[in-house]
Amino acid sequence: MHAAASRVIAAAAVVDVFWRNAVLFGFTLPPVPARMTPDPATPSLLDEIDARQNELLGELDQLNARIEHVLQDCLIWRGADEQALPAAA
Repeated sequence: MHAAASRVIAAAAVVDVFWRNAVLFGFTLPPVPARMTPDPATPSLLDEIDARQNELLGELDQLNARIEHVLQDCLIWRGADEQALPAAA
């Protein structure tokens, strides 16, 4: 390993130890930024996905009911058309 690389690794280790023990050295760590702290009022991503999935399932149920209604109407019309046709000889 090059000398420069080993110095960088050593410096990183010193910084890591310092930050882990900053309170012992008399320093206070900065507060966690607000964007990193989850807001309890904001739903989690999993909750949002679950809610959206439920919405989509509801819409699919409505679409399925509409399709079944159209198919029933088509069967009724098809039956009426077949009765109106003359019987094939």
